[in-house]
Amino acid sequence: MFGWYFLVLVAVIVDTKAQTLTFLKTTKIPIRNDTFIEIDSASNWCDYEWLLVGKHTDYGKKRILVKAEMPAMCSDSDIHIVHATLNIWFHYAHAASGSEDIEKHIDRNLSASALMIDWECDVVNSFRYSKHMFWPGEAQEYGLKDPDFVDPNILDTHFIHGKGINYPFSHWGVWNITSLVREWCEGTLRNNGVMIWDQFENDDGRDLRFTASECSNATIRPYFEIKYVNLSTTMISQLNQGTYFTYVPWLSPSLANTEENIESENFQVRIDMFVVVVVVVAIVSQRCKRIEQLL
Repeated sequence: MFGWYFLVLVAVIVDTKAQTLTFLKTTKIPIRNDTFIEIDSASNWCDYEWLLVGKHTDYGKKRILVKAEMPAMCSDSDIHIVHATLNIWFHYAHAASGSEDIEKHIDRNLSASALMIDWECDVVNSFRYSKHMFWPGEAQEYGLKDPDFVDPNILDTHFIHGKGINYPFSHWGVWNITSLVREWCEGTLRNNGVMIWDQFENDDGRDLRFTASECSNATIRPYFEIKYVNLSTTMISQLNQGTYFTYVPWLSPSLANTEENIESENFQVRIDMFVVVVVVVAIVSQRCKRIEQLL
């Protein structure tokens, strides 16, 4: 009996440590301001259920604009942003009415860039970004060289196959915008949102349609996702010192200091600890059986 009490005690202790190590938190921020702009068009699409990107034959190229306020915790100096993404549901590739046989599916490289001008969703179009303010001249032509319009650095690119065996299917379009969100949170760059544009936007073909915040299905509305840790907690301090990792010989204390390992698979240390429990239980169980046989 002593052996089983001992096993229960070990399991409780290790599981408690495992719970303590689950320190990565996630928050999702719904996107309320989202639209698209079409070159040479004064139309505003803020209330439309779709976000369009790409170019039809005889139609202007389109780009997506999204924006959302960051949570209050974002500006806390003790909060460290580990990973941040923009998530928009790709629904289908659309052909202009009557052109289904002409417009083909083509590959599109959708890139994310930081917008440098604040814009009003219910006003913005390809000519103006607010009621009385026009985009810079270069921006009106969708140029990417005007730093007053958009940051020339590409944050991330999401490739969508338009032909062959990888025919486009509905899925989440995900862009890594970690560096941008950190700048927003640190206050080194104003949060003007993100622009999604196609690197092949001058190529005629079917445009791509993503669901907007007006979508009736709440589960596929666009959002930002932020994974973070609170560096002020005692637990994080102990992790940096490698205190808890003495229980797991194949984990190095330095592991807690690397964002890549924290980010990977949400860094589920609980799983590793469960393996430890299983191994310990197996070993101790054998020892206890031998002791009980001797007694």
